[in-house]
Amino acid sequence: MTAAPRAEPVSKPQEGVLSSWEAPDWEAPAPGGWWRVVHKPLVYAISRPMEITLPNGKGHDNEALARLMRAAGKTSGHLCFQTHRGGEVLAMREEKQWDPVQDTHWHRLRDEGAFGEQWIREDAAVLGLGAFIEPLASGSGPPAAETQAEHRHAIDAARSMREEVEGMMERARWQAIAKGGKEGDEQQQSGISKSQAVLLGIETAQFASAAARRLLRLPSQQPLGAEGSASASGAVAEGTGSLCDKLLEDGYVVIADALKGKKLQAFVEEMSRLDDGWNLHVPPQQTPGQRGDRVVWLDEEGARDRFGAPTVAEAIGLLRGIADALNPAVSRHHSDMAASGHPAHVSAPAAPATRERVLTVPPRAMAASYPGAGARYIPHKDNVYRPESGNRVNTRELTAILYANPPDWDLRRDGGALRLYKDSGDAEDEPEEALKKGGWNAEGDRECLLRKGKGPVTIAPLGGRLVIFFSALWHEVMPARRPRRALTLWILRPDLASIGASAAVAAARQRLGSAEDGDDDEGAEGPPDGSTAAASAARAPPPRPGNGVDDGG
Repeated sequence: MTAAPRAEPVSKPQEGVLSSWEAPDWEAPAPGGWWRVVHKPLVYAISRPMEITLPNGKGHDNEALARLMRAAGKTSGHLCFQTHRGGEVLAMREEKQWDPVQDTHWHRLRDEGAFGEQWIREDAAVLGLGAFIEPLASGSGPPAAETQAEHRHAIDAARSMREEVEGMMERARWQAIAKGGKEGDEQQQSGISKSQAVLLGIETAQFASAAARRLLRLPSQQPLGAEGSASASGAVAEGTGSLCDKLLEDGYVVIADALKGKKLQAFVEEMSRLDDGWNLHVPPQQTPGQRGDRVVWLDEEGARDRFGAPTVAEAIGLLRGIADALNPAVSRHHSDMAASGHPAHVSAPAAPATRERVLTVPPRAMAASYPGAGARYIPHKDNVYRPESGNRVNTRELTAILYANPPDWDLRRDGGALRLYKDSGDAEDEPEEALKKGGWNAEGDRECLLRKGKGPVTIAPLGGRLVIFFSALWHEVMPARRPRRALTLWILRPDLASIGASAAVAAARQRLGSAEDGDDDEGAEGPPDGSTAAASAARAPPPRPGNGVDDGG
């Protein structure tokens, strides 16, 4: 269930993985002119024209930061900032604001950052920093070729230097944590313990659940439809044997009624309330238009006490119980794969995982909502094996999604299906490309593959339905035409090889201004990444496996 990624250059990123301000459209209008970053080594843009830095290097104004987060609708402060290196050239809109307290103008960038709007101050003399940006002589016209080259050089230098330095530092930190001892203790005392739990997870035994064990033994009564895997109503045949065995054999399993009756009704209502106001935020994204959901991370206590959602809290506990119930079977599977020499399984487990119990659970689950209007999530994986470095890019093993949609959901009318690509765990090619070549098992054309069950499985997001699949499988969320909600928990398999890679990916995302409290490394129905529903409705190239991972289902 792993994939071989494409090799990616480090020092010179491809255009496809650059943000719009990193690789700007030089010919597009820049009504507010082109400006060069003149402060060295870097400056910062903010999601609203609100300064939160205290003068003369005295730190942050916490009250101002809280106001900024509320105004921007963000739950983490670092999602409100984007750094820009000296030498970058930025296109501005006409929109600008005078700040009498800071004695400077704020300019709004034409190209948005990972978090949305970018505002940058023209001068920071009040802070003791001097000028941030200066206008180019070209005005609103395209900058000279030499200036464009200087911009590209600044971008390449910033990305390669930070990736190398931060990657080495984070790998060293997580290796120390994995080995324990003095270095690991120091990291925990330095505030790393939260991130450690995100990567390494929590032992599952404390979440043992009789209800979860019963669910995994239940056979499905859902019939097959005429078109293959899905019936006309969107139901999926779920087999009649052990659901643990079915998961290991097919790579996925669907449980039709994990929640039902009054419990399901309460879950749907609470998830709908969660989707109101400022609770959910637009996650950052690696590829423009790749996703259209909004998310919030929460544990049982947060669901119950902060959001007043006790049934959501119970659902998180149920998903943790599912992980515990699966642990023996998945651990045996892992042992068999390791004995066979499968490279994604040979690395030793990292505590609290053991060889007998390889699965753990993260501190929080993710609630996600697609607002309708065609919002989708393009094909992606939640984890991938990288043979050139000998590790998976994170510790996710299984993706568990519990849907929270109304009982009248109709797949033809409402869309929003989960499309899951069986047998794609070791596949590098994205699904459409693979099907053009005859599929991952190369047994003929697309129609033949679909008839033989080797094409995509279409799963309707019916309320109370639970889907569990290996995180290395390609999957996507089809355009949703009404609000579509789900609760996702990534079940982890931490090992010594992957924890350093996970930390390096998280560092790279934070470097690009796109990390959310461990976001994608903590979870969604998809890492980090910001789009609108309209943008996500458009087809865009899928994220490349070697560039980190995504959340979605």
